Amino acid sequence: MARLRTLALAITGVVIGHSIAYWAAAPSRVTRAELLNATGHAYWNTAVLGAVLGGLWFAADHAVRLFLAGRRALATPAAPADLKAVLRVLQVTLFVALEVGERAAGGVPLSSILGHRVFVLGILVQLVIAPALARLVGVLGAAARAVGRAARGEVVFYAPPVRSLAVSYASPCTFVVPSTPCGIRGPPLS
Repeated sequence: MARLRTLALAITGVVIGHSIAYWAAAPSRVTRAELLNATGHAYWNTAVLGAVLGGLWFAADHAVRLFLAGRRALATPAAPADLKAVLRVLQVTLFVALEVGERAAGGVPLSSILGHRVFVLGILVQLVIAPALARLVGVLGAAARAVGRAARGEVVFYAPPVRSLAVSYASPCTFVVPSTPCGIRGPPLS
């Protein structure tokens, strides 16, 4: 089941990246429509709908699982540590397969893939989208877990990570401060 969820997320990433790559390669709406028609994209609206549904399914499932983990005080990671790498490999592989399949289904020679900048651009976009999705999954998971912990009654405060600060607490007598007599405590001096 975890693999199916990851695949759904990767497909969502592929469709997002595919759309961005074609938009960047052909910013003009008319030119982009011609390019999409010429390369076998008649199904594209269905693909976008499927990607939206798959992404929503992944997000809902992930949020519910981590909410329940937070509510039950289970130690579950917010996102797999290797999700970024897994998404990169899956998304690039799926994007290449998608482009080859589109050309084959549209009767377009496969040599046209390498002849257009959208292919290389699409691969590069997939490499950027994958870590962004992984980060989003981590944020969603952490938020869902925090809500689950709050529902359990645990007080949850989000505090950004703080770098270690060296603070020394010393007696006011060790510093030369004319207006402070020895023995009266004051705030720490750093």
